[in-house]
Amino acid sequence: MLTGSADSSAKLWDVETGQCLFTFKHKAPCKGVAFGLGDAIAAISTDPFMTTTPAIHIVRIADEAAEQSADAVQVRFLCKAAKEVSKEQGGGCPALCA
Repeated sequence: MLTGSADSSAKLWDVETGQCLFTFKHKAPCKGVAFGLGDAIAAISTDPFMTTTPAIHIVRIADEAAEQSADAVQVRFLCKAAKEVSKEQGGGCPALCA
């Protein structure tokens, strides 16, 4: 299971044991999370906070908890203004932020 929090973190959990397997730390509140491609990738959305731009972070989920890394970010879409998006890292596909 993946959860997002106002403390600017998203956590990956083992639902059988209740143990937190990994914490993705961000600079803004994490308001939405979703798995894609089964459980191989996840999307984490962050809200605007102070001077932080809202963003959508696409991360790889490792097969083993010990292999998970904060460096697993594949793409981060920054939402500059209504319906305008800038890709900070290469790869992925375009997206729109409402």
